[in-house]
Amino acid sequence: MTDQPRHNEPAPQAPEERVRKLAMDKSYLQLVIQLMNRISAASGLEETIKTLLGITAEAIGGTNTILYYPMGRKIFRADVSGDRRAVEVIDDPFDGKRHRFRHPPRTSGKDL
Repeated sequence: MTDQPRHNEPAPQAPEERVRKLAMDKSYLQLVIQLMNRISAASGLEETIKTLLGITAEAIGGTNTILYYPMGRKIFRADVSGDRRAVEVIDDPFDGKRHRFRHPPRTSGKDL
């Protein structure tokens, strides 16, 4: 999923380039639709969390995907191995900034 469509790029001039770009856009959109269909089929919080973690690991990769989510005034942590618990503080600095400021922090590649 690193080759996401970039809509601010100028349109390719050669027909072969245009076909390649359209094929990439189509495959990206098909992946998004497939993921959204799988998420929408889940019912209930636990199944939705399990589905989100599973499809993230399948589509993007990763050995231990972790999801932090707020419920009321508490923060919960769930991972792909099934560990689910309330946490006092998000121990990942990147995710901690995201939660504190309510938007993704700006990063460079070296921060990830």
